[in-house]
Amino acid sequence: MTKNTDPKKISLMLVEELAEEVKLINVEEKITWTKNFIIATAQNKTHLRTLRDNAKIWLKKNGLEGVIPEGSEAESEWSLLDLGDTIIHLMTPAARDYWDIDGLLEGCLIVYES
Repeated sequence: MTKNTDPKKISLMLVEELAEEVKLINVEEKITWTKNFIIATAQNKTHLRTLRDNAKIWLKKNGLEGVIPEGSEAESEWSLLDLGDTIIHLMTPAARDYWDIDGLLEGCLIVYES
């Protein structure tokens, strides 16, 4: 990850793109293969696709190319971008409630919350 793609800047970019309930969580206490999760809620599936596409563009402009999102189908309610040290989870409200990643990471340090 380059200097310009630090997790806090990514979180703030998602807020600028009107993502809701953006959380940057340090997950190192519970997960060994990454350092941070960013979880953000899209207003609907269309907004989810827009967030995902704009995040890819922003990451590329800031030195991180070749990020291939998981869950990029038109009907997907959850899209994931794996940056290595940071995993970005973009979810519809229904998916965020159902999967409850926030609950699974209870006790981890919340670095940023919108």
